[in-house]
Amino acid sequence: MKVFVNNVEHAIDIVQDCTLDDILEQIAPSMPQGHLIKSIVLNDKPLQSEWRTDASKIYVLEDDTILINIEDSTVLAKEALVLSREYLIDIMVSFMSVVDDFRAGHNSEANAQFSRIIENLQLYLKLIIEAASLMGRPMENIVDGDVYYSTHLTRLGNNLDTMLPEQQSENWLVFADMIENDLIPTLKEISRLYALLGVR
Repeated sequence: MKVFVNNVEHAIDIVQDCTLDDILEQIAPSMPQGHLIKSIVLNDKPLQSEWRTDASKIYVLEDDTILINIEDSTVLAKEALVLSREYLIDIMVSFMSVVDDFRAGHNSEANAQFSRIIENLQLYLKLIIEAASLMGRPMENIVDGDVYYSTHLTRLGNNLDTMLPEQQSENWLVFADMIENDLIPTLKEISRLYALLGVR
């Protein structure tokens, strides 16, 4: 078996029923501090992101070749933030589309779409929190003007809590107004993270 880390061959002790997880455990001690695995190629086939959770189920053979690409975690975090900016814009545009649908009386479809967007929003928030932390800038330490950035995240949670009774009561026009006048402006405040972290 040949294992390369950033194009440098790495000596590996092959064990019986060897898995990708076994390989990663062996290379982990030699990885530079603050570096993370960016990608893995197994026999010229790039592995999708599921390797992160399924590494113990991916078996490797003696004649396999594994290429592992590692990178400084701050670089990876910045790359993730750059990509996430477009993701946030898409979320805000989708929320505005939901507002239009509610006002047009397409309540069932709009409500279902709202729930899907909330799931995407949760993934987005998880991503930016982890990325900021990898950059050494945890949310609770980032200052935006005269407030901590985490205040925006708290406000977002409060917005959603306030909106819930209107959603449960199917008061759709009020609900649409709250999306437009409360939720979307808070997301615009959240978008200030990129300027605060110097991500262009």
